[in-house]
Amino acid sequence: MLASLKNPDEALAYLRVSFQVDDPRVFLTTLRRVAQANGGFTELTARTGLNRENLYRTHSPTGNTKFVNIEAVLRSFGMKLTVERVS
Repeated sequence: MLASLKNPDEALAYLRVSFQVDDPRVFLTTLRRVAQANGGFTELTARTGLNRENLYRTHSPTGNTKFVNIEAVLRSFGMKLTVERVS
């Protein structure tokens, strides 16, 4: 599965589906898997400018998540969070 997440379209689809789940831990787990597939936290540290400990905490199911950090991680993959109206 991690190999497929190197593909930006696959990663985006996976993140979109996980974002729709009511449990935010699901999205964080998905984001962690995308990060692992794309070089891990060492690479993510270089791409985002965030420190490694902060990234681990952000992506932990019990961690202290900050949208600033999530936005930085998503931007490093060429993505961004969006909000859409539910019909």
